[in-house]
Parts: sequence; C-alpha cells; structure tokens
Amino acid sequence: MGRDIIDLAFMAAYWGNEPLREGFHIATEAYGKVVASAARRAATKMIEQAAWRRRCVTELDVSDTRTLLAGLKVIVAGMKIQRGL
Repeated sequence: MGRDIIDLAFMAAYWGNEPLREGFHIATEAYGKVVASAARRAATKMIEQAAWRRRCVTELDVSDTRTLLAGLKVIVAGMKIQRGL
C-alpha cells in the first residue's frame, strides 16, 4: 500500500481537506467504511515507521518528503474528523 498512500498524501497536501473528504465519501459509498480506516492506518504507519517510509520513498524515488509528511498528516487529521465513515 506504500505507493497508494504516497499518491494520496501528495493529493491531500496539494488539494486540501475538502476534496479529500469528497473523494473519501465517494469511495466509501462504493467500497464501504474500510476506505477511511485503511487510509488512516496506512498514513499512520507511514508517519510512525520511519524505516518503512524511507524504504518506500527510496524505491519510488520520492524526493519531496516534506510534502509527503504534510499530506499524510492531512489524511490522518481528516480521517479523525470523519470517524463516522
């Protein structure tokens, strides 16, 4: 899931909360509540497990780790707001 959460983190960092919420709402309607919990778990893992994050960004040649971390934090914060999803 490293690639997916990294892509989502960059989208969240650049687009902000509202488009993220709208996207999660649409995905939740299609796939159920697992969407928010899976995204939150993946973002939290990427934030907390630095060795795993380094491996993912190295393998995917991600150089902008500051924006990546900012986007991951947006995802975690947004998912806390949307616990009802």
